[in-house]
Amino acid sequence: MTNFEAAIQVLKEAGGPLHYREITERALERGLIEPHGKTPEATMAAALYGHVKQAAEKDAPPVLNGVGRGKFALASKKLGGSVEADIQRNNDRVRAELHEYLRDLHPRQFELLIGQLLGAIGFEDVVVSKYSGDGGIDVDATLTVGGVTRVRTAVQVKRYKKNVPGSTVRELRGGLMTDQRGLIITTAGFTKDAIAEASADGKTPISLIAGEKLVQLLSEHQIGVRKRMVQLLELNLEEILTGEGGEDAGTGDKSAALWPLPGGQDKFFETLLEFIDEIGANSPTVDEMAAWVVAHYEKVNKHDLVKSYLRTALYSMGLIAFDGEQVLLTESGESLRKSRDRSELLGYLRDNVLGVVELLRRLEEGPMTTAEALDFFKSSLGVEWETENQVRFRLQWLTTCRAVERVGKAWQARENEGRSK
Repeated sequence: MTNFEAAIQVLKEAGGPLHYREITERALERGLIEPHGKTPEATMAAALYGHVKQAAEKDAPPVLNGVGRGKFALASKKLGGSVEADIQRNNDRVRAELHEYLRDLHPRQFELLIGQLLGAIGFEDVVVSKYSGDGGIDVDATLTVGGVTRVRTAVQVKRYKKNVPGSTVRELRGGLMTDQRGLIITTAGFTKDAIAEASADGKTPISLIAGEKLVQLLSEHQIGVRKRMVQLLELNLEEILTGEGGEDAGTGDKSAALWPLPGGQDKFFETLLEFIDEIGANSPTVDEMAAWVVAHYEKVNKHDLVKSYLRTALYSMGLIAFDGEQVLLTESGESLRKSRDRSELLGYLRDNVLGVVELLRRLEEGPMTTAEALDFFKSSLGVEWETENQVRFRLQWLTTCRAVERVGKAWQARENEGRSK
């Protein structure tokens, strides 16, 4: 089993997103892959990121998507942008018109069309019977299974507007030779009796293709329709923010940037919960989320400001991920949405934001002003911040989590609250 195949199996069993390291550990524990080299997790990461990129290059839907900070989930993306929605509506209209056109075809033209489709699907020796005196068999074809077994197939086509009844299935089965299988293709559907009869125990099975499936097959093989390639550019914020290898450039697994949220420090936590509630309920695009924030917070009037909140607050804490332009909750985001626990948020700040653990440890030794904290960051972590903003934002979020409190012009760790792990 390849790394990619093992990852798919692990993600199906997990039922949610996992970091590539966790995927690797579970795959090794279950014996799905063999440990080759000193860094099997790096091999797994390369396989998963490579799949996502190859799918994009081939204009094919990915089996899985990156959903933030080295995490992956099985793909289940909805259409988000207006252009994609327009394309979907156009394709639905074309398929509906094709379906309607099939119903108006001359019966002989319809038989010939089915013969063409069977050939495209992979049937061999396709012969469309004479228009009259065909004995109830419209097309005769052979399907080779696995390059070994050849199955002769007798095909009936029904250009109906009403569902095909069970009697048609029974009649076809009664006319089959001992080495034949049956197939009925219709522009309509099948009655319950026909469906039950086709798969009845102890009888030769009859395959059924109803109108919608017929249109789908014609579309896939570009019979009656043609595809036009459209180059649709889409933002890939995830790659910009995490880099190709899934890490924040220059900061390991942790984000160097952190921003506040609307409403002031006393409302940070409540605002955060409102943000993740909206994202969890609707999985909006970035623009849709920006419009929602502007509509709900009167002092926020710029979409670009909202996008900064998403990137440098929620994303920095590991609560959201970007799938193209769509905003999704990560496993951590879903967990916080359910627990609504400040101490859980503190854990995400420790795990995901650069300098939080070090700052808490330093504050346990004694209070510091914002300016002193900035000097501490520069000397201990080598950051090059020119203003106190990033220090102040970290202190405000830690105050929101009740791990830090302000005393005069200084900040100090709250007893039994800010003790670092």
